[in-house]
Amino acid sequence: MQQLPPTLRRRTTVTGDEADAHLGLQPSERYHQIDPAPHNLAYLAHLDQTVQLGDPLASMLALLPCTESYGLIAQKLAQAGVASGGYADWVAYYVGDAYQSAVTWSWATVTQLLQQSQSATIDYAGIYATSYQHELTFWQMAEN
Repeated sequence: MQQLPPTLRRRTTVTGDEADAHLGLQPSERYHQIDPAPHNLAYLAHLDQTVQLGDPLASMLALLPCTESYGLIAQKLAQAGVASGGYADWVAYYVGDAYQSAVTWSWATVTQLLQQSQSATIDYAGIYATSYQHELTFWQMAEN
């Protein structure tokens, strides 16, 4: 957010705590003791390297797959009727208007930054594709 021009910064925040949505899944008491897997560390390294470029468009594109995928997966779970039981809080948070507006804002911000971009040296498409590949790996590992 700090890299964005003031006119593009999100003025409203997502209501509720995202951590509460995850805790709604009722993880084991020991979930804090689980070391990040290599694919998680690779993803975090990619995000860190991208943000360190100091380019707001690159940073938004690196984060967009994570932001978007949670909303998309929650929508599919809700459509499939999985929005009950242990997943209810998680699905409700990510299909909620506040979170979905954050996804819409992210896409609108990326679009505006693309229109204003003057950097010919940053591989924006590669950053986005790499983040989405990491995100897909994250979800594939979660499914197993």
